[in-house]
Amino acid sequence: MAPVRESGAIEPAPEVSKQIASVQQRAEDLVRVQIPVKIAEISKILDSEFGDNAFDLSASLQAAGIAESDANGHNHPAKPQRIPCNERVLRQHALAKPHFLALRKDTLLLKVWIQLLIPKIEDGNNFGVSIQVDIIAEIRSAADTAIECWNYITNYYYYRAGYIKKAAKYPHIDDWRELVREYDENQLLFLRLNLELVRDCYVRLHDLISKNYDKIVCPRTTNSENLY
Repeated sequence: MAPVRESGAIEPAPEVSKQIASVQQRAEDLVRVQIPVKIAEISKILDSEFGDNAFDLSASLQAAGIAESDANGHNHPAKPQRIPCNERVLRQHALAKPHFLALRKDTLLLKVWIQLLIPKIEDGNNFGVSIQVDIIAEIRSAADTAIECWNYITNYYYYRAGYIKKAAKYPHIDDWRELVREYDENQLLFLRLNLELVRDCYVRLHDLISKNYDKIVCPRTTNSENLY
């Protein structure tokens, strides 16, 4: 059992104190060093991998083995043992997913860090605490963004499989084929937008924490300042 002070407050166990110190060290390293690096990495990926040529999917249906109709309306289906995924979309997913996961993990660390810095509840002089609470709300919003971006990828495969099934079953209906192509292009577009959103979350969090760092680590002072 943890030792008890004369005032009745419970002293944190050594294991807890060690973990708190680790969280603080990792969180401050994340803010000071890692987040700027992550922002630069995402910007580089957006510039190099999500340019105008990223949306050229002209060969996606042929690679999937979906039949086309000739001028006489006859179908010439290719029936492979399996229908592969769109390789370009797979490659872009592999680039984007680590950043979605990283944002989720980073927001968990930042949230715990600030929660551990919240002082005990007292009457008055809680302005700094309100800033901590507001920043935690921003962190939760960024975490929700990361989850939504991740789920968007999962949903893509589910719905695309249905469209591929229809396109293969009804090769004489061009709309199904075009829907698959449009859906792949839409996925690449939203992958870019989601990566931009993740980058902007990092920028926003870094800006908020940097501007309000003193209030985060020392929420109770005699001065009243505004949250930037």
